[in-house]
Amino acid sequence: MFEDLPPAAPMCGVVEFADVALPCLIQASSPRGASIVVSASLDIPSQLTLSDPHRNSQRVVRVAWRRGPHIRVQFVDAPEPPPLRSAR
Repeated sequence: MFEDLPPAAPMCGVVEFADVALPCLIQASSPRGASIVVSASLDIPSQLTLSDPHRNSQRVVRVAWRRGPHIRVQFVDAPEPPPLRSAR
């Protein structure tokens, strides 16, 4: 799912949930999701908002996986990938 994330210069962003807004580092993004790092040790819910001030965007995201402070998220409104074609 995230193999298509190109290497990019990290950018500062914000993750928001409930009444909490935490700074994060957006390491990479694609049309379907992003790779972020959150330094706070709070419990991050499975769905939150990711704000990217550099792109002037705010997207609802779902956590795909988390390993310590590293989180991969999928944009909730992202298009579904095309189905795999079977070999004939």
